[in-house]
Amino acid sequence: MDVKPMLGSSRTARAALLVDAELVTHEIANAVFASPALGGRWRVVGCRDLAAAQKAVAALDDVAFAIIDVNREGEGGGFEVVRDVRTKFPFAPAFVFSACPSPEVLAATSLLGAEFVSKDGGHAALRVLAARMLAGANGVELAAQGPLLGLVRACNLSERQTQVVALAMGRLPQIEIATALGVQPSTVKRHVEELLCRTGHASLR
Repeated sequence: MDVKPMLGSSRTARAALLVDAELVTHEIANAVFASPALGGRWRVVGCRDLAAAQKAVAALDDVAFAIIDVNREGEGGGFEVVRDVRTKFPFAPAFVFSACPSPEVLAATSLLGAEFVSKDGGHAALRVLAARMLAGANGVELAAQGPLLGLVRACNLSERQTQVVALAMGRLPQIEIATALGVQPSTVKRHVEELLCRTGHASLR
């Protein structure tokens, strides 16, 4: 099993299970979730294949969320791991990260109570997922992936701005956003003002 601890993270941090040979190999996801802006909230457990992923699920005691590459519905396609995660950790969000939005894959994703995230979103999609998980960890209702990803792309939002938007969309007050991100309230206020200017909206909520 290929375990890649996050920069500055504690071994006791909750696990973020990433199952995707390409992402683990190129460390794209590890770079996103190891961001200093997330303060070592999670430790990445990266698995390149299904066998390693199934062993990881069996060995782990706590999973904050799981992002699982699925290339098809059926045996060997990746849904075995989704099923294992949903069975052992029913309250952990599970994301099917796939380039195959076929009706079969979408139906299987829905039946398992997981969420489909298109690989076409690339690095931005992972940044949005990280921001949504940060919001969820702070008790905020998760913003939908699609609209938030659209905003990130349209306005070319930075990682920190993405996090601010995800928390603001959950109606978290600016002072609490600052606490969640470990920054000064004035920093959050500056981000919000800039975001409102960029989007032309009266509010981020």
